[in-house]
Amino acid sequence: MAVAVVNRYKDIRYSLFKWRYEASLVYKIILVLGIACFTGLAAQVRVPLPWTPVPITLQTFAVLLSGILLGRWYGGLSQAFYVGAGAAGLRWFAGWNGGVSYLLGPTGGYLIGFILAALFLGHFVDKYIRARSFFPILALMLFANFILVYLPGLLQLSLVTGVRNIYKLLMMGAVPFISGDIIKLIAAALAKTITPKKAYIFLEKLAGSIATEIYTFVSRKSLGKIPTVTYITHIDPLSFRLRYVLSPMIMWSRTSIAIVFPTSTIC
Repeated sequence: MAVAVVNRYKDIRYSLFKWRYEASLVYKIILVLGIACFTGLAAQVRVPLPWTPVPITLQTFAVLLSGILLGRWYGGLSQAFYVGAGAAGLRWFAGWNGGVSYLLGPTGGYLIGFILAALFLGHFVDKYIRARSFFPILALMLFANFILVYLPGLLQLSLVTGVRNIYKLLMMGAVPFISGDIIKLIAAALAKTITPKKAYIFLEKLAGSIATEIYTFVSRKSLGKIPTVTYITHIDPLSFRLRYVLSPMIMWSRTSIAIVFPTSTIC
């Protein structure tokens, strides 16, 4: 019974991510807006600190999930919309703030980092199946958080406040939040649970994309009728999106054709 439930969950998980990938533009835009709204709500869960203008919030949690749930482009777009709409006057930044002045303020660099983090994390989670395991995804999250979010955040914080002392700057914009970043462990565990551990499309579906090459090959070799075609799938499918086909190696005889896909074919 338990095994059946787990397998059913895995099927649902896979179907949802496959649906997200194949969904129409309208549905994807709805998902983008939904994640942007979630980020805005997470920004209101804040704990102000008396010695720094940077509050503790749950925004980073929402940002990292946006890359995992929506992938590179739409995850990044959700954060770009969040930042752009907030700068345009929509008051959903931390403390129900908004406007260009807030974006140019001491915390604006962190907001720019949100876009970079979502793009980065979404790229790896979408493209590399192995990145969806606990430790790889945790490492990616830590890099996205401490490098892609903190660096632009600390840089703008320094420029706006005039603080040049590294120790003081870190105490204002980084050190107080490290303990709270334990939440990334929870996010990583959640991401491992919700992400499928296989590609969203199967190699067999590449057949249509290389049909022209097969017919050209058959014609060039004067094989007459099309022999049985076999797809050699003993490769590590690192991604799900076919952008181009890099002339797979073709092994042939009078009765069969074997097409061997290099790993770079799936990209």
